[in-house]
Amino acid sequence: MDTEEQEIFHSQNSQGNSSKYKAQVEEGKRAGIKEVIKEATREEETKNNKLQELVSRNNILLMKTKTLFPFDFFPDTFIIDMTKVNIISRIFWATEKITNINLKDIIDVSVETTLFMGTLIITYIPTIESVVTPLDPVVYKISLMKRRDALRAQRILKGILIARREGIEISKCSPDELKHVIS
Repeated sequence: MDTEEQEIFHSQNSQGNSSKYKAQVEEGKRAGIKEVIKEATREEETKNNKLQELVSRNNILLMKTKTLFPFDFFPDTFIIDMTKVNIISRIFWATEKITNINLKDIIDVSVETTLFMGTLIITYIPTIESVVTPLDPVVYKISLMKRRDALRAQRILKGILIARREGIEISKCSPDELKHVIS
C-alpha cells in the first residue's frame, strides 16, 4: 500500500470510528438522562412519602386535657401529639392564643403540685433558622390543671426527652407502644 491508499484507508476508518463514537456518545447521553429522571422521580416519591408520614404522625394524640373550669372561667387546652405540644389559651369568649412547641425544642419539663391541682412548666428554646445566635430559653406555665393530668403530661414529655437524648427514634414507634412505654 502506498501512502495515498493508507490515507484513504485511515480516513474511512476514522469516519467509521467517529460515527460509531458519536452513536455511543448519544446513547450514553440518553441513558444518563433516563437515569437522572429516575433519580428525580425517586427523590420526589421519597419526599412525598415523608410528608405523608409527618402529616399522619402529627394527628396522633398522646394526651389532651383542659384546665379546671370553676377556677379558670375560660379553660385552656393542652395537647401532646407525636411531633409537638399545642397550648390553646383562652382569655375571653371567642378569643384564643395558640402556642405550638416542637418536641425537639423542649429542654426541660417540671411540675408544681398542690393537693388537687398542678402547674406544668415547660422550658424550651425556640428555633428560628434565620437567627445566628442562640435564643434565650422560654418558660411556659400551664396552671390550674388537674394534678394527675399535670403529672402524666410531665411523664410523657420527660420520656420523650430522655428517648431523644439517648438517640432513640420515637417517630418509628407506634403510638400505642409509645403511650405504653412513656406514660
